[in-house]
Amino acid sequence: MKKIIFLISVLFTSIGWSQAPQNDTCANAINLISSATCVTVDGTVDGATDDNLPQPSCDAYGGTYAGEGVWYKFTAQYPTNTIDVHPRGSSNIDAVLVIYSGDCNNLTEFDCKDDSGVGYSIINNSNFVVGETYYIRVYDYGSVPPTNGDFTICVQHFAGGGNVDLEYQDNITLDGISGNGTGDGDGFAEPGETISLAVNLKNNGTTTAHNVQATISTTDPDINITNATANYADIDAGTTGMSNDFEFSIAASAIEKDIIFSLNITSDEGTFTDSFLFHIYDANISIHQTDLLIRDGNGGGSGNSNGQVDAGESIQLEVKLHNAGTSVAHNVSSTISTQDPDISITNATVNLPDMPGGADEWAQSFNFDVSSACPDKDVVFTITTTSDEGSWIDQILIHVNASSTVNEISQNEVSIYPNPAHDFLHIKLNRSEIKEISIYNLSGQRILRTNSESVNIYQLKQGIYLLKIIDDSGRVGNFKFIKR
Repeated sequence: MKKIIFLISVLFTSIGWSQAPQNDTCANAINLISSATCVTVDGTVDGATDDNLPQPSCDAYGGTYAGEGVWYKFTAQYPTNTIDVHPRGSSNIDAVLVIYSGDCNNLTEFDCKDDSGVGYSIINNSNFVVGETYYIRVYDYGSVPPTNGDFTICVQHFAGGGNVDLEYQDNITLDGISGNGTGDGDGFAEPGETISLAVNLKNNGTTTAHNVQATISTTDPDINITNATANYADIDAGTTGMSNDFEFSIAASAIEKDIIFSLNITSDEGTFTDSFLFHIYDANISIHQTDLLIRDGNGGGSGNSNGQVDAGESIQLEVKLHNAGTSVAHNVSSTISTQDPDISITNATVNLPDMPGGADEWAQSFNFDVSSACPDKDVVFTITTTSDEGSWIDQILIHVNASSTVNEISQNEVSIYPNPAHDFLHIKLNRSEIKEISIYNLSGQRILRTNSESVNIYQLKQGIYLLKIIDDSGRVGNFKFIKR
């Protein structure tokens, strides 16, 4: 009998069932002390149980939501804080980071971040209330627990003054375009090219960020950074700033993959950290989306024929694909999908002819319906393209305008000058105040949003753009301007 008991004990031990962590519940949240530097604390989600909370706003997982997380808390000493979660050791956690205000019996989501695919998540926020306690929840993305859920976490505060929150927005790849970088000039980073990278930063705070500077870094051996630091002009609250001073070369032997760049941002008001993914494409075959066309009654679909996606419309979406490689892609097929509940896709897949290297093909056409109750928002679509040689994934962001019964802003009460414009576009309303300005390309993609009457359009390509203005009473006006 003793031998049998011992054998059962060994079996249970070898299975390695994890005990729930000490901080498995909000009531047992571990207290973190914010400091001027990142002082890490070790944690793990191994053995964590379901928190029975709604799926956070930043978690786009479409399967069965698990949310098996652990809890921390801290008391804000300054309005600006960075919460940083990184995998530890050989961990394969894909961390989702959520901050709540209130107490354990009445939690309200305050901020949320899922830095998709990079394992770690970082929140920069300048709207913390000094003296208030916030609860931090860390869990693994998806429905299958990681084999190793270890991580580090820290809370770092910034006392620089001013409500500033700087973060990465997007980037533009220059590989021989307009004298920037060297390569084939197709806008795709490929082995052997030198890239001049234009990085767009956004100030999510409420005051201007002064003397902004950013530095990029990566541990990838195929990347040689030759200019790591870029200087930016002051970035006003709610606006973006761009610099193309970053430069690096890609090894000729590099394979197609994602590169993780870390981004350290400084201003007079504080220091901010962020990260972004950068894709290196296969020089032989690489098929990706380069343009799109929205039809809402103008040659396809049904709607008001304004070339934008509005609530209640049926959209015919045409997507331009480009083979940035040198070899032929055979039996090409492209599929579109989205997790957004207001979108019903009625034709998801398009087959295309074989695509030689350097060729473009339009996928005609994807179709989807927009709910009449859809609010004003950006919708993320995923385009998956396959051929006999491989598969490639792109994500595109399309803005949906909510249906509106308010009067439109008329042409005679707005001044848009100069038009055509080169550096700055100035917008003035004669009878009301500007609440928001959005700029779209002719494909319907929103490429800039601001509330400033003077908009920096220097980085835009030459062409015709759509300008959407919302005033302080909610009225909407749609206009056009030319970038020269």
